[in-house]
Amino acid sequence: MVSAVFSHFTKQQLDSFSECGVFPDDDNNIVITRKITTDGRGIAKINGVNVPSSTLKSISRMLVNIHGQHDGSKILDPSSHIEYLDEFADSSFLLEKYRKEYETVKEIRKKLDKLFEIKNKKVDLEAALKFKIDELEKADIKPGEYAELKNARNTALNSAAISKCLYDCDQLLNSDDSCILDSMSEVIGQLASVKEFYDKVTDTLDKAETIKAELDEISAEIESLLSEHQDFGYTPEYIEDRMYTLERIIARYGSEENAAQSLDQLKAELSQLENNDAETEKTQQQYLSCLTVLETLAHELSQHRIKAAEKLSDTICRQLKELDMPQVKFKVSIKRNVNERGGNKYTANGYDSIEFLLSANEGMQLRPLYKIASGGELSRIMLCIKSTLNDEKSYSSAMIYDEIDTGVSGSTASKIGKKLKSFAENRQVFCITHLAQIAALADHHYKVEKITENSMTRSIVYELDQSQRREEIARIMGGVNITEQMLKSADELITGAE
Repeated sequence: MVSAVFSHFTKQQLDSFSECGVFPDDDNNIVITRKITTDGRGIAKINGVNVPSSTLKSISRMLVNIHGQHDGSKILDPSSHIEYLDEFADSSFLLEKYRKEYETVKEIRKKLDKLFEIKNKKVDLEAALKFKIDELEKADIKPGEYAELKNARNTALNSAAISKCLYDCDQLLNSDDSCILDSMSEVIGQLASVKEFYDKVTDTLDKAETIKAELDEISAEIESLLSEHQDFGYTPEYIEDRMYTLERIIARYGSEENAAQSLDQLKAELSQLENNDAETEKTQQQYLSCLTVLETLAHELSQHRIKAAEKLSDTICRQLKELDMPQVKFKVSIKRNVNERGGNKYTANGYDSIEFLLSANEGMQLRPLYKIASGGELSRIMLCIKSTLNDEKSYSSAMIYDEIDTGVSGSTASKIGKKLKSFAENRQVFCITHLAQIAALADHHYKVEKITENSMTRSIVYELDQSQRREEIARIMGGVNITEQMLKSADELITGAE
């Protein structure tokens, strides 16, 4: 688990915290904790209250500004330059308005393209829809009909056996020679004749009468089934033809229910197709109207960037001159993206193409950073950009620079160190460095070491006292074997910094 305590907030920070539903505790602190479990899941808390990662990210950005080692390579990618300029220009409100309209235009354009596609294929589509509708209407599908026909086919295939069965049963119940019903009537009459003087037959008589009633019912049902079967309206040929039709429809649409629903849907599509011209014209007008709004918003955003670009160019250029680049020229170039027809090419960021240009020495033309900037120049440019962005927004009360001094040495390193120290006058600055000139300027020194115990490696951080500080600065100046001369040089650096 990792914990961090933050205090001494600006009004701007407090207002931003409030928008996120976060407020300092009774001691005016904000305590952030993050626990990572063994299964990789994380639990974040602010002042003891669980918060989603999105809130943690928003609050952290207001508290700490980090320059990581990857930022130096990121600035070589021109596509990232628009992010830096928009952050400096605080374009978030204009950008949000633009992007909302941009998404609307994209959706309408997608719909319009589909309508044009339909229009171009209207004749073929109309013929195909009418064919499917005609096929389904002629099929006249009714849910459950296929199962009913399967039963009817079984009946038709066994018609002779069914007829013989029903006829024989009817004869057994009703024939003159050995009629079961007449025999049961005889039995009932005989039992009834002795009931008056032999009451033990009462129960048997009741049962016989019940059986007779059930046999009458069975006889009537058999007669009905026989009549119904004789009137069976499905011929084998009709059944086979109808089942073939249904099987073809079911194979295409999945089920009888789906076929019925598809008929309604196809009719709606045909109606829409017939009204396609009117819908296309309506959508085209809507698209042009929204495109006009988008162009206005893109122009506002571009003008806002142009003003900010001039200010950012001057600020970065001035700061780079303070860092041993006296002849430097730095420019934020803004060009308009154009499409193949020569019109504006809109993206999620507007129609601007932003690129940082640099001329490090007199007589050199301004060129893209990735073509000419050295490692030391990139470090200085990133330092200037980060410091400018943080000064402009006055958000972060803490800044972390991870090896901002890459590629520099000598007097340039000293100037970078002094600039970092000036940042620390109104905010907390952490700097991870391997240069003695920068380390000597710090107010507090911490050393990071890796230790291995019981086959486990972990990192520890501890603050150095005055003696340890002196030795560590000497070490990063000269290596493992520290001499008296190195210690004297370290003393001179520390004294000069004071």
